[in-house]
Amino acid sequence: MDLREDLNFQRLVAVREFALHCILPDGYHFSDAFDTAIALSGSGTDLYASLSMEHPDKSPADIKAAILAEFALGDSFLVDYEATDLPVLIDALSADIRALKIRYPWVYSDEVEAAYMSVRGRDHQKFLPHRESMEIVELLPQGVFQVADLTVGPFGIVPVAEHRCLPNTLCGAEVVCTDPGCPEVNHVRFNTGITDAGTIYSGIGRDTPLSIAIAQLLDDIRKPDNAFYRPDNDWSLPWLVASGLTSYERRALLASLLAQGSNGLRKQANLLLDRGASRKAPSDLAAGVSDAELLQLILIVSNAEIICHLEQLVDDGEIVLGPSETRYPIRNRHAEGGYFNSQAELSRLGIRFRPRQNWTSLQLTTFLLALYDGPLKEDLSWALRNETGKNVQDQLEHFLSSRTLEEAMSSLVLASRAQTRRAFHLVGPGRFELPSSADNERVLLQRILWKLGMPLPPPPVVEARVLRHLPAFERYGAAQAAQDAEEVRSSGVSLFVALEELLQETITYVCWLVFADHYPEKRDQRFTYRVSWARAFANPLLARVATARGSLRYSPDGANALGTLIETFAMIAGMCAEPEVLSTAVDRPYASFPNLARHSPLHSFPFLHRSLVFDIEPDSLQEIISVLHGVAADLRTGQVAKVRNSLSHPRSSLPQEPEIAMACASIHRVVSTLRRNGLFPNVYVRTRTVTDFIGREEHVWQDGERRELLLNGSSAEAPWLPDVAVPQLIPHGLRLLGSHQPLRLKFVDDTPFTELLDAHSPITVEHAELDTSTPHTEANETLI
Repeated sequence: MDLREDLNFQRLVAVREFALHCILPDGYHFSDAFDTAIALSGSGTDLYASLSMEHPDKSPADIKAAILAEFALGDSFLVDYEATDLPVLIDALSADIRALKIRYPWVYSDEVEAAYMSVRGRDHQKFLPHRESMEIVELLPQGVFQVADLTVGPFGIVPVAEHRCLPNTLCGAEVVCTDPGCPEVNHVRFNTGITDAGTIYSGIGRDTPLSIAIAQLLDDIRKPDNAFYRPDNDWSLPWLVASGLTSYERRALLASLLAQGSNGLRKQANLLLDRGASRKAPSDLAAGVSDAELLQLILIVSNAEIICHLEQLVDDGEIVLGPSETRYPIRNRHAEGGYFNSQAELSRLGIRFRPRQNWTSLQLTTFLLALYDGPLKEDLSWALRNETGKNVQDQLEHFLSSRTLEEAMSSLVLASRAQTRRAFHLVGPGRFELPSSADNERVLLQRILWKLGMPLPPPPVVEARVLRHLPAFERYGAAQAAQDAEEVRSSGVSLFVALEELLQETITYVCWLVFADHYPEKRDQRFTYRVSWARAFANPLLARVATARGSLRYSPDGANALGTLIETFAMIAGMCAEPEVLSTAVDRPYASFPNLARHSPLHSFPFLHRSLVFDIEPDSLQEIISVLHGVAADLRTGQVAKVRNSLSHPRSSLPQEPEIAMACASIHRVVSTLRRNGLFPNVYVRTRTVTDFIGREEHVWQDGERRELLLNGSSAEAPWLPDVAVPQLIPHGLRLLGSHQPLRLKFVDDTPFTELLDAHSPITVEHAELDTSTPHTEANETLI
């Protein structure tokens, strides 16, 4: 029998992992049950006799624990996996885990940084001594991990429905990289205490390395090949649940799973909690558990159940996601993603597991070929009969390249009810329903494409509401507005409310764009746009400038009348013309430049000041000034504020046809000008990239109206800018000094998840150099 399929062997390997990589107190002794429960093979028996003579003062339980940790020598197992009493072994280990005698670090929240700071401050050492390791982990919940189908956590060792690769790790607090331009983090590693088992274990196997076959077998237990090589490898799902959802969202998920009783969860929870749990409603039970208990309970159910319940919560609005938001685990450095290094992601379209490299085209083709596999292959040949190509796969590639993906998928996936249901099965777990309308069909296709690796469609452009209301107001003007006073007033108010919101949002964005520092010390805020950040920066600044100049009264809460907004465009133009009046110490310290820019001749860093306005090409800045003055002048000339105000006056004062026509024409020109110069905060998504033989890239971006923007230049030339795969704002009318690369800004929706991102703050090293020394002995790396 293949041991990879033997459940008892899998679980013994898991128990070995739990006993091996943990934090034990100095002088810890394993339970006597380790002696009675562990059965040794012939090789193990010989080793036990030798170790007993070498360590006559050590207990049989500690000797056997050391042998379990070694597990095999050469090509021989030391433990008899069939004769070992695994339930007794699990019970003995679980008792000490529940009693917190055996510790695992909690690695899923900022509690680990807070605990580290309380013990060591900002002084960083890569490998913590055991005393300080214990001081920190004692401030934390019990860590939750999983190997095979066993989880370890506050409930001890618990069997679950799904095999996962979530191995216990001893890496804790995150510390920012010492390169000022690097967004990556390092991890502090905890160390165990000095124990008899650890002393014995450190001396085993030095002269008899593990055979390749057994090493591969043990690795296959942790990372089975059938899951390891899946492009949609789902091992990072627990990291998304623990580190990509808010506390409220996790508890809503647990309550939903409990209510349905998925995989016997409710029965298990009642047994594990033993706090009158059986009498509590699911929501009350979910609200009363700790974060660690919550995670271990959720892991009891299958990944498919977790995914379906999460997607249901998103569809029902219990989990709120922005139109462009993609959730990911904030912490997942040690998350296993298989061969393709896949990562769990959650959006309004559901959960997917996306390979780090872009394999979308291959995944899409593979999916469609599988959809028409076997006897259905003839149906695919018929559907592609008019496509060029020497075989079905060639014809399919041509079919996909000559149509939008939505059109292609609609034709092939929704060809019949049976094919649609088959597609649901092939694309993986999720909440799928047969479409009942054109809108449902569009969302379904988007969901399938998202799960296969496509980016989210861009949200509507910010000027969409104004342009939707503008034609109606124009029509009323042309049809003698005074005869239809209520209709004129209603359509006009709708238009001008939308216009005021658009102008306010644009003013906030332009002020933040031109005057803010887009390379701040907090690294996850660099080259990132969030409405809340822009408002917090721009509105107080504009209010101060308006007060200082005495030209208008600008409200710092952003609630401004149309006339004020019009004049604010001119005020910002004046601020751009004399930026030195606003800021003095604007030079960026050279020490904060990325190491790449400081030491490599290939890269120049154009962000030399703490306010972008000083890094814009003079001609480009002058163009921006001209556009802003032009917007104010055009809205004044069109008497837009006067027309807006007259809508609230009596019927006799309603605007007449010439006034409406002039105001609407002015609005059209302003919208066109701001859009043409890239001064609207519109979100773009990259749709395609062409790379030539020397690495030059041509990117095509698309906004919510499917308007395209073409940008040239390799991403390697500006590595500090956002990855082209994420939604972005691209102020293409703004050009930087010292760079031909356009400024690109990552767009992030303000949602409950961004509050988690804001709170997450890896430790910055202030007073000590990184300690890169290695542990003195292997016993420090392996923890018993």
